[in-house]
Amino acid sequence: MNITNLSATPDLWDEVVNIFFESSSIKEFTDENSKAEFLYKYLGYYKVNYPEFFLVATFENQVLGYICGSPSSLNDSELLELLPHFSVFKDLYDDFPAHLHINLTEASRGRGIGSELIQRFESICSVSVHLITSPTARNRDFYNKNGYDFNEVRSFCGSELLFMGKGVKG
Repeated sequence: MNITNLSATPDLWDEVVNIFFESSSIKEFTDENSKAEFLYKYLGYYKVNYPEFFLVATFENQVLGYICGSPSSLNDSELLELLPHFSVFKDLYDDFPAHLHINLTEASRGRGIGSELIQRFESICSVSVHLITSPTARNRDFYNKNGYDFNEVRSFCGSELLFMGKGVKG
């Protein structure tokens, strides 16, 4: 398996997008514009603004998964505007500044690939990292296994959100 920066292998973007939509809980959109906006908010934004934090795992020219994120949610006003639910946890971003987003193909899950992507992402960030998911998300145990043991549940617009954080070792 290889882990490379997406900017070094831009031809893999379409496969990354396929994995994104395969993993997404939202499958139907009112039109192509709303689908494109959703893609930008949760994936394309990181490609455009933080290409150095966008990593892709491949094996024999097949994309297995990706990880991307921001080095500082608190200092990223555009991200907070795109994803207003992030503001619910604004007080935690001093302790856990970097944010990650990760997805793997279904066939790649459970093989250690996600853990390798997280380790590489964390080494690039070199600060504490967080993610925001649902308290009932299927991948919660995966994050706990990878050291995301700070957990905080808060409400946003009638939905429960789970903030998971991992401090840097140092």
